[in-house]
Amino acid sequence: MYTQNAYYEPFSLGLFLYLPEGHSTHAVYMKDMKDSSAPSLSICVCVNQKPALCYGMGSGQQQPTSPRQPFSIPLLELFVCLSLECQVSVEGFCNTLRWKNNLTLAEVIALYRALVGESISQFRHYHFRQRSLVDVCPHLDDGTTCPAFPKADGDMIVTLDANFGLVRKQSSGTSVVEPFHGTRMFVDENDVEECLLSHPDSSKPNEDCSNFKAGNVLRSQQQAKKLDVTGGFGASCRHEMPLMFVNMSQGEKLAYPLYVIDELLRRREDKNIHLRVVYDIACVVASHLRIKYSTRRLEGFGLTDGEGMERLWSFLRRFARVTKEMTPSHRLDLLTDALLHYGRRKSTDLGLSTAV
Repeated sequence: MYTQNAYYEPFSLGLFLYLPEGHSTHAVYMKDMKDSSAPSLSICVCVNQKPALCYGMGSGQQQPTSPRQPFSIPLLELFVCLSLECQVSVEGFCNTLRWKNNLTLAEVIALYRALVGESISQFRHYHFRQRSLVDVCPHLDDGTTCPAFPKADGDMIVTLDANFGLVRKQSSGTSVVEPFHGTRMFVDENDVEECLLSHPDSSKPNEDCSNFKAGNVLRSQQQAKKLDVTGGFGASCRHEMPLMFVNMSQGEKLAYPLYVIDELLRRREDKNIHLRVVYDIACVVASHLRIKYSTRRLEGFGLTDGEGMERLWSFLRRFARVTKEMTPSHRLDLLTDALLHYGRRKSTDLGLSTAV
């Protein structure tokens, strides 16, 4: 449907995408979009403007190579930003459009079915690739590198911690494809399972330390049997840039911090980097590694408070309500996008925070 000030208007939603002045001088062509449940929709497309249609979007689980419904790209970009910054779900976004545009319940349900699942996951990953340009040059920063981190040699201060709020229900289904982000943030779960088998929790905390329950094997026995992911374990640098994350299938076992530490060292084995670890139950890990405790009593830690992961978890646990109902791949992709967004915030504001 064509109007004077817009080159398409999805009639059922009443959403407009306005053109700049001078549109009358631009070349346009007609594009027909068909849907099995509605008549064909003719759309007037301006060839000189940013594409208004996301032709890679399929409906529901349909492959993106066979699009059935048109979407406004600015509208989808708005949803991506709202989902990452405000943790808005697809359902919440569709209901917002319902009250803003006076949609019927049937229209909201149709919109939700068109967006949820593969469609919005595809677009969110496209949005990441467009911003990071990793497809153009793989050597560019994909958002996982802290600008204040030592590049070749120096001290690398990281904080470790677990979060038991980022669960996933077994009943939420299985994934057909691998996560778009691969292991950009979350490590391969098979490697972690091997580490769990090779590091039994047989150590006890020192006499001077209280029996911290998060590291106790009893924690895993108290987890709900309906969960296949009982939480997450992660690492961030002292500037709170996300580094590495693990899906936990049991309690906060020693294998998780040991695996993360070994992997961080392996990734930087060709550099002269000295790893300094801050962990709230380091007394338990001390039976495997030589770790002292207070950062105020050790050289090289500066004023690092060691609570960076707690602040990161505070942001990430807001996604738990949505991700616990997702398939494994969709869950990892959304959490990875959230971590990349959090890192982008920290990287952008790093100059301001260090100047204070």
